[in-house]
Amino acid sequence: MTSLGRAQAWLIGALAWVSGAIVAITCLLVIVDVAAYAAGAGSIGWTADVAAYGLLYATMFAAPWLVREKGHVTLESFRRMLPPGPQRALEVLVCLLSLLACLALSWGGIALIVDSIDRGAIDFRVLAIPRWLLYLPLPVGFLLMAVEFGRVLAGRGSLYGGGSEGI
Repeated sequence: MTSLGRAQAWLIGALAWVSGAIVAITCLLVIVDVAAYAAGAGSIGWTADVAAYGLLYATMFAAPWLVREKGHVTLESFRRMLPPGPQRALEVLVCLLSLLACLALSWGGIALIVDSIDRGAIDFRVLAIPRWLLYLPLPVGFLLMAVEFGRVLAGRGSLYGGGSEGI
């Protein structure tokens, strides 16, 4: 594996760990909020906002790792009914369509960030934060997923089977 490949693998792994931490912190925050409400101290006003933002970040940060580790939903049963040649052709088609979709969504995320910065948009709920921060994980996650689909198209691994060993 090249140094670029190792750096990408490290980044994807680090983002997956960050994603797990976000989910854990969000769960703890909700527990504290519910406990405070039950104790009569009232609800923490910003819990729902932080949880919503956290889930967006956690989803987009974990997605590239899931592609690499084959933890995403696939049509494995349909693929297994095909002979080996069409199996690979189907995999290439799925990877190509997925790569193109991820690139388009990444580009759309970048456009949203640029537009939000240009307009100075602020997301006003309980917390007031720059709207571009909401869109930031979109191009990151989708671009890294596109790279993972590109790796499969380049013959480095498969969408099917277990784990990333050998990739």
